[in-house]
Amino acid sequence: MRYLIEETKTSAGTRGIPLTREVRECLKRIVDNRKTPKVEPIIDGYTGFLFFDKNGMPMVAQHWEQYFKRIHKKYNDTYKVQ
Repeated sequence: MRYLIEETKTSAGTRGIPLTREVRECLKRIVDNRKTPKVEPIIDGYTGFLFFDKNGMPMVAQHWEQYFKRIHKKYNDTYKVQ
């Protein structure tokens, strides 16, 4: 897999997301408590990623998609939701 960070196709694809104080504190805790990688990954000049996979690389959308599928299945199995 090749990691890259690209600009959005148009300016409409760029989002400014306001963060509440609580969200900023949560993100800071994530960074402060994350396992420090042996080598901090640098991708297209960016560093300081929040979450890493088992190989020490930044987690990508596919990781999250699989996590949410498993969470959804477990919830449905637990509460017998169709």
